[in-house]
Order: sequence, then C-alpha cells, then structure tokens
Amino acid sequence: MCNIRTIRAYIGRFVVKRMFAPAWLVVAKLALVSVLYPFYVLAQTSDVETQFVRMDLFDLSLSELSNIEVIVPAAITKLTLDETPASITVITADDIRHAPARNVYDLIETYVPGAIWMNHEEGPHPGLRGSIANRNDKFILLVNGRNLNSKAHYGAKSELEQWDMSDIQRIEIVRGPGSVTYGPGAVAGVINIVTYTANFLEESSVSVRYVNEYDSVGFSLNHVKQNENIGIFTHVGITKTGGDDSRQFLVNSDNDADYLGSDTYPDKVPLDYFSDYQNDPQVKVHMDIDLKNDWRVWLRYTQQGSTWRGNEAKTNFSGHLLNQQSLRDRQITATAENKKELNKKLHLLSTLSFDSFDAERRGEDVRNPDPNHVQNFKSNYSEDEIFLRALFNWHVTDTFELAFGGEYSRDNFGAGWNDEDTEMILGDDGTLVNGPNAEVISPDALKPEDAIYVGDEWNTNTYSLFAEANVALNEQYKLLLSGRADKNTHSDLLFSPRLALVSNRNQRHITKLIVQRSQRMNTAGQLLIEDMNGFDTNTESLKSIEIAYTGNLSDQLVVKVSNYWNDTEVLGRNNTLDTAVPIGNLRVYGLETELQYKWSAATLGVNYSLAKQLEWHLNEGLMASGVSYADYNQPLKNSNAVMQSVGNDLNNWPNQALKFFGHIDLSSKTTLHLDGRILWDYQGAQDGLESLRQAVQGEPEQADVEQSLQAVADKNVYEMDFRLNLSLSYKVSNSFDIQMLIQNLYGSNDNKRYSYDSGNSRAAPRRVRFVEEPRTFGVRLDYRF
Repeated sequence: MCNIRTIRAYIGRFVVKRMFAPAWLVVAKLALVSVLYPFYVLAQTSDVETQFVRMDLFDLSLSELSNIEVIVPAAITKLTLDETPASITVITADDIRHAPARNVYDLIETYVPGAIWMNHEEGPHPGLRGSIANRNDKFILLVNGRNLNSKAHYGAKSELEQWDMSDIQRIEIVRGPGSVTYGPGAVAGVINIVTYTANFLEESSVSVRYVNEYDSVGFSLNHVKQNENIGIFTHVGITKTGGDDSRQFLVNSDNDADYLGSDTYPDKVPLDYFSDYQNDPQVKVHMDIDLKNDWRVWLRYTQQGSTWRGNEAKTNFSGHLLNQQSLRDRQITATAENKKELNKKLHLLSTLSFDSFDAERRGEDVRNPDPNHVQNFKSNYSEDEIFLRALFNWHVTDTFELAFGGEYSRDNFGAGWNDEDTEMILGDDGTLVNGPNAEVISPDALKPEDAIYVGDEWNTNTYSLFAEANVALNEQYKLLLSGRADKNTHSDLLFSPRLALVSNRNQRHITKLIVQRSQRMNTAGQLLIEDMNGFDTNTESLKSIEIAYTGNLSDQLVVKVSNYWNDTEVLGRNNTLDTAVPIGNLRVYGLETELQYKWSAATLGVNYSLAKQLEWHLNEGLMASGVSYADYNQPLKNSNAVMQSVGNDLNNWPNQALKFFGHIDLSSKTTLHLDGRILWDYQGAQDGLESLRQAVQGEPEQADVEQSLQAVADKNVYEMDFRLNLSLSYKVSNSFDIQMLIQNLYGSNDNKRYSYDSGNSRAAPRRVRFVEEPRTFGVRLDYRF
C-alpha cells in the first residue's frame, strides 16, 4: 500500500543517491544590493519571487534601495522595506561570505542587535529580545518562506548548524513576534533563509574551506544554467568536522568546580566540541527550477548533527570512548509555487509542498552494550507534512490593498526513517512509544509503567486563515490591520492580530507604531499527551507594543531606533505531566539602535541593544524556573536550604550588547572584514549565584558551596565578554579568490560560551557551565567558471 511514509522513504533514497549534481554560487557585489535586488518586482506583481526587472541597482544609494516598494518580510501587502511592520535584520550575501562564522547561529549573533546563542544538550539555542528557552520552540525557521520547524519536539532545528552557507543569498531575521504573518510559534522571532536562484546568478563556482582547530573540511559546488524557458540552480555541499578539545568548565553536585577531565571528574574525557554526529558529515543538496511561466519548483535535502553542548563526557563502551551523546536531524523538502494573474488587480500565489524531518538523539547512559541500540537513545522519530497555501493580493484602489488566504497541513508522526515502528521514541522524557513491544522498554531504559502507548503513528490537521488590509490614509500615513487564526486537531483556536500605523515623511523619516499579539501552541508530542489525558490545551501568548523610527539621514547614512514592551504568558515544562504548562508572566522593555554607513569602498554598521526585565511572577504553586531568579522559592536537594528571590533581571541573558561590523576594500583586489561584539550586564545569572550563597548560610554545606562559588568567580563567569573576528579576502584573478578567516582573534574573557541554565535546584552552582571556545584559523578558496 502506498502511503506517505512509503513516499518519504523513496524520496529519501532518491535524494541521497542521485541528487549530488554539480553546483556553486557567486556572491553579490554590494551588501544592500544583494538584499534588495530580488525584491525589485514589476508593478503588477505581488510576491518577492515574481518576475525580476533586470536593471542596474548597484549604484543606488541606501535611501533609494530602502524605498523600492515590494512585498517585504513580516507583511503580505506591498510596503517599502523601511515601512514593514516589524524590526528586521537582513544578513546579506556579502555579510555571510566575509564573516568567519561557523553557522547561522554565529551569523545571527554577529549581525543582529542583542541576539545571542547558548549551548544546550538538545543543541544550540538562539535568543532575541531577552527571550531564550531550553528548546527552540519560540522561533520559526523558514527556507524560502516555507516553515521547516519540527512540530513534534525540536522546533527550529534543521539548517542552523550547517557550516556550508554558500547556497544562501540572504537571511531575514524578524526580531520579536511574527505569528500574524508566519503562524503560531513566532513569539521570539523568525529566521528566513533565502537561497540563490538561477535568476540571480551568472556563473557557477566551487568552494573549499578548512578550519584547523575544529579539523573541519568543507566542499561545495554550485551550478547555474538558464535560457529563455527555464533556469536551474543546483547546490551540493559536504562538511566533515572532527571537533575541538576545548576546555569545558562545570560544577557537579559535590561542589567540585573546574574543567571537565581535570579536578572535576578527572577520569572523564570531554566530548569533542562541534564534532560531527557519529562521524557522519554534514550534507546539503538543493535544486531550484524556475520554469519562467509562473512556476517555481525547489527540492532540498539537509543532514546535520553534532555532539551535545552541555559539557558532557565521552561514553565508555567496553573500553572504547565514543562521542555517544549527540543529536542529528535530516530533512527533505519538495515545494512547487505558482503565481497567477487573475486580472490586473488580483493575483494568486499558491504553494504545494511535502516535507519530512527525521531526528535521533543519543543519551549519556549505557543501557545496552550496542551503542546503536535504541535503548541508548533519548529520541528517535520522524514527521511528515503535506502543506497547501493560497495567498490572494487584491489592489482594490490606489490607496487600499487587501491580502488574504489560507493554509492547510497534514502531519504524520512515527518511527524514524528506515526504522521499525518499535524503535520510535518521542516526548520530553522519551515516553511516547508505539506499544508494549517497543524496543526501548526495559528495566534499564523505559519502564513499562512510565511508557505512553500511541500506536505506530498518529496524524493531525492544522487549518489557518489570514488577512491584511493596507490603507493609505493620506500621503504620509498608512494603516495596516492584520490577523491570523490557527486551529490544530489537538489545540484550541489561536488568534494573532496586529495593528500598525506607519508615518513616512518624504521617504526620509519613517515612524511606526506596532501593536500585536503572537501565540504558540505546545509541540505535537505535548498536545497528544494533553489530549490523551483530557487536559486543557496550553498556549503561550505574547502581547507587544513597539515604536520604531528609521531615518535616512543621507544617501549613505541610515539610523534606526526601536523601543518595545513585551508582556508574555510563558509556557514551561512540567516534569510530572510530561508537557508544558503556563509558568508565569514576564514583562520586558527593550531598546535597539542601529547605525549603518555605506560608500563605494565600504559598508560599516554598529548597533546597541538593551533588554531589561520589568517584572517576573511565577504562577501559584510553582517554585522555580529558568526565566529569572527574581521570583524563586526552590528547596535544594539533599539540603535544608531554600533558594529565594534575588534581583529583578533576566537569567541566561546579558542586559546590554554592543556590536559592530565592516567590509572595507583596501584595494581593487583586497577586502578586509572586522566584526566584534561586547556583551555585559549578566545581572540575572549573577543573582542566581547570590541567591545560592544566601541560602546556604549556616548550613553544613556552606563552606563547600562558598569554595565552589569562589572558583566560579575566579573564572570571571558572567563578566563582560568582548570578541573580535577578522577575515581578509584577496582576488587572485577574475575567477579565483582566497580568503583567510580568524574567529576569536581577540577575546577578553576566554571566549566563554555558556550553557542554558534552567534554574538551580541543588546546594551547588551546578548550572554554571561554559566552553572556552578556541581562536580559530581558516582558509577558503573560491573558483568561478
């Protein structure tokens, strides 16, 4: 019988075995041109990916580029880029090519105001505007506008750890809520990766990259071919990374505080940092076909994985030390898009897409002598989705535009690719299995009384409706009214509205008032557990007010300022119910300022951000969270001490951040890139250490705790962090470039990369964990043909 899983398996085999066709890319000449060139559409078109007007935009100023009217991120009607009802950072092709970044997380931390990322056992976790969690379910990940989040468990997971980024034409980051445009889940932000197309490239190319400290070798090949009837862009990339033996600091429950493998667990060997999953390389394959008759089809396969980032040790299997604790995801996507002009005022963009996501995460415990046995896994599953979308754009009058549409997705959750149904493991605690014969069930792994039987697979349907009205009140003011409703099989109805008033004076000074609400539902695994047990479904809701100003002070100089107030009903994990429940109310104020200057030989940017907690209140009956130590009443394990409230700041967050970057042409052949960031004011994390110090006063463990706290202080934990990165590019010939890359050229505090702190619960500062990332040297060779 041919079902969705059979189709998925066939596509997977086809992609892996046959789609490694030749491919590579050419980067754009100037940063802002590479952002806006694909946005420049015919006056009668209605979507970013419609027909391009082939004209020379390379000499346009910042002001002229910013005021081309297009369909922009965070809206579905026509606006200029400056008028879009959100704060957006666009990381351009030049930004990507020049930055000595390992992956998209590094790019976001380099260029996006205030953005950071932290280590965690489930992989890196990004943060925007003070919002960060122990899972990436507050963000939506898009590729070419297609939502590729893992609905079952991991959220925004795939793509973001890829070292190969040479297929990416730009990355759009919506800072803050975006559910009204992109659907439930976009409460912290949206990451949209936009790939190259044949319309944008004129040459094929090949690239080789090597980074010494991580023993990382990457190869990518792009090919572009087009004529008057069809354009094809193809990309293939493979990266092999052995990892680094960076020093990893932690504190255990006995208050041993030092580097893993030295004074702390001296008999242990830490996991290799950034090592590939089970020595399997990263892989990326992409093909984009533009039929030039209003049809576009693109196919994509990615494979990525790495060791845990929680300061863990290698696992001993019969005398062999393995990087067992690791996580991998694979994803296949096939998408067809059609643009149709129904008449001169009404246009339709329709999308049909299939997606399959496969994940497996290996645990730290040896429950079976075979490292590959599912009993040594914490999760092992896949999810398949069939997705339909229709978007109508109606140019009603010269002053009124209306966009409306709907989406439908059919999702199937079950065993991983090529796995037996009995090998499925899903859920926050790995308790969702197919039945009593599940292979993970054993006295040493999952006990029968803890298992939740869900059958071989289950399905859900999600229905969505959305609309946006764009009204020009006069020559200066525009009013946008937007709304979106989403309903999943196991969820209540979610509604995300937005009102935005935009003032545009002489295309130079743009002021925006944005009032909106964004919502997210629990993961599919959590929703299923709630449904099976008759629990009420839970929704995280963020209400936001933002006032933003953009000033095009000259053709070369742009300044942006944004003030926002967020009020969030936060969901957090409930260990007893194996789901997420409302845990408290968080109010945050933020300020973001940006300055960008561009002239013929350089682009320079600097930004500053402040994210300050105003209030944090735990819900009744709860004692602790990872959000803040401002409302805390946690009895400590194996102690009579109780950690109580201290301060009023966000945990896992530097309240202030200053970032800068620049690409400067030193000559016609040489380009210098510098970027740096300063993160400081980690007051919320310091509050947690002070709360612990106060709690153990007079207790038997006081001396041990104070000794470990002193060890933490000696390492300057949660102090100011300054880093500087550099690259130097040299054009050997018209077709050959060589680039030197240095990450962490200078670091003021040993380049600490902290792990996410979900809240301390022991008479030891055991949530203090960090990796001292190395200074890395790399080289990249690009050849165009």
